[in-house]
Amino acid sequence: MGGRGGASGIGRKSQSTLDPKAKEQTITTYYRRNSIYGAHYGDDVFEAVERKNEKGGIEIVKAYGTFDNSNPKANTKDVTYKIKHGIVSWHDSRGVESYGINWDKVSSVSGQTYNLRGTLKEKGFRWDGKTKSWVKKN
Repeated sequence: MGGRGGASGIGRKSQSTLDPKAKEQTITTYYRRNSIYGAHYGDDVFEAVERKNEKGGIEIVKAYGTFDNSNPKANTKDVTYKIKHGIVSWHDSRGVESYGINWDKVSSVSGQTYNLRGTLKEKGFRWDGKTKSWVKKN
C-alpha cells in the first residue's frame, strides 16, 4: 500500500519552501556610522518568508538585528541577527549563504534580491520582468 504520495501525511512538511525544523542562526556583523563609504553594515542579512498566495514563492526582506549599545558614542557597533530562514551576503570571501530554505521546493523569489542575483542564477532562476521576481527555469 505504499502508493505515490501516501495518505499518512508523513513528509508533508518537506513540501514547504522553508524548513520548519531549521535551527536558528546567530549572525554578527557591524554597523559603521561614519566612513569614506558613508554609513553602512558590514554584511547584508535577509529573512525569507513564504508568500501567502503563491505555492513555492518566497520573499526576501531585510532582517532586523539588535545593536550593542555598550558605548553609545562609538562609530562602529556590533549588530546581532537571529534568523531561521534567510540569506547572508557576506562582504568578504565567504560569498552568500542561505539557511533553512528548501531551494528545490522554491519556484519564485521576490523582494530585496539585487545583491543575490548571482546566487539565484546559480540556483536555476531567471529574472521575470513582468512579475518582478526570479522564477525557476523549466
